Amino acid sequence: LAVDIGPFALTNVPASFAATGGATKARVGLDFLGGLAPTMDQAAGRLLLRRSGRIATDAPGQRIPTLAYPGGLWLVQRDGVWPLGGAAARATIGGRPWILDAKRGEVILLDR
Repeated sequence: LAVDIGPFALTNVPASFAATGGATKARVGLDFLGGLAPTMDQAAGRLLLRRSGRIATDAPGQRIPTLAYPGGLWLVQRDGVWPLGGAAARATIGGRPWILDAKRGEVILLDR
């Protein structure tokens, strides 16, 4: 299977298909996007993908360790481990843009 997202063409991508509620909607997992070091900015409605999949080691921002399980990505905090899609993780991110650095196993929270 080949998947095109803007200028990116990815081949031999494992995929599954399910109804999403409309012909113009799609859901793409972080396991798929992780290799492209995505920056998510929900407030701006923007997703930035990097061809190299690399983030500079001195990139600014608050770094939060992650754990990747078959059921999803989890943030590691002092008071526990929280699923990225859960209320505690959303409160931690607080609507800020963030980068997934899957190669280093961390999320980097950016300032607005």
